[in-house]
Amino acid sequence: MIGLAGNGKPWLPEHPGTEFSLSHSEDSVMLAISRAGPVGADIEELGRARLEGDPHLAALVLSAEERDWFETLPAAERSRSLLGYWVKKEAVLKCLGTGLLTCPSEVRVAPPTSEGETVCLPSGAIFLRSGACPGNERDFLWAVATGSKLAGLSWHDYESLQPESRK
Repeated sequence: MIGLAGNGKPWLPEHPGTEFSLSHSEDSVMLAISRAGPVGADIEELGRARLEGDPHLAALVLSAEERDWFETLPAAERSRSLLGYWVKKEAVLKCLGTGLLTCPSEVRVAPPTSEGETVCLPSGAIFLRSGACPGNERDFLWAVATGSKLAGLSWHDYESLQPESRK
């Protein structure tokens, strides 16, 4: 059974102390589970997100400092970079439990090329890991944010979870 906290964040009433975050993009799903505090996750498929068509999206997602860096990029790199910022920020906002009730531009993260960082917020530190999905024929970007340092990440894709008789 899943419950909803007052801020809309799902939780597991029968498993106190276990936090989770779920994200999907097309037919891929990412589930992050933590027993060490809040967690947020996001996954997005490149090529499915049409970010270059909205000139106002960067202003909504990026802080002024991030926009300065973003605008130095060649046009061909901007869509991937904006999506990289997006997955990081959505993971942080899910971890905080506010989701998009907090404007993404209010959360400053390192450029998308950074794979690990600590995000300092008035409410405390959030630990963030991000990157591209390993071993996938499609191009996905992902991010996981936690309230405590990540001990590690474990990846399992659908094919690796299927019994031999079902492959």
